[in-house]
Amino acid sequence: MKQKITSFIEAVGFTKRITELDAEDNLRELQDMKAKDYPIDGNEILEALKDVLEHVKGKKTLRSTTIRIPPEIAFMPPEEVERIRKKMNVSQALFAKMLNVPLVTAKSWESGTRKPSGAALRLLQLVKENPRVVYDSSKNT
Repeated sequence: MKQKITSFIEAVGFTKRITELDAEDNLRELQDMKAKDYPIDGNEILEALKDVLEHVKGKKTLRSTTIRIPPEIAFMPPEEVERIRKKMNVSQALFAKMLNVPLVTAKSWESGTRKPSGAALRLLQLVKENPRVVYDSSKNT
């Protein structure tokens, strides 16, 4: 018996709506796509869709994981950046190397000329909480 599927399939740079097509046609269509253009496995997607359908019908329990997303860091004052570095007892040059940023960037964060943002803020927060994070990862370089 053929199953009808209504869902969205999303892959890198690709969104295709599949509406009420039978599973065999979906699989053929997915297999015809060039793997280099759409790195997806049709069988894997169909299995996942079947699992979701079974879950919605109450016939299957899917595993779920709850993760804590840390709060956004809006700002870190220059004094805090300097405090982190001094707590680690390293020079600005070594601090910059450990964070994988140019020396001028680390200096500008400490002087207040520039403000760390995005991933840099998160990295600074991680280093503040556990300086070993950058010590351990820089051992192998």
